[in-house]
Amino acid sequence: MFEEGSDIQMGTSQKKRKVKVNSGLVITGAALAVVGGLACFAGTALGVSSFVSAARRWVRELDQPPSQRAKSTWKQVKAASVAGTDAWRQSTSAPSLTQNGGS
Repeated sequence: MFEEGSDIQMGTSQKKRKVKVNSGLVITGAALAVVGGLACFAGTALGVSSFVSAARRWVRELDQPPSQRAKSTWKQVKAASVAGTDAWRQSTSAPSLTQNGGS
């Protein structure tokens, strides 16, 4: 049990005051907390399951699988990068107007 404050001296004898806790309410509160946690877990599991199911259905309905789409996009990115690099090199290697004494 919990003890509150310090000892109180009364004459030659000492009295201790103790706080009484209603154990029934503590047990009920703990049980409700456990039930609430389980309900939260069940709700989260249902939500995740629904999301995964919808994602799988969406992937099945695609024209191309995501891996094939990623490969084709990566090829486009590489081609654009090479084209951009080549254009940049050609523009920097060509003489500019200020170097030729232009206007």
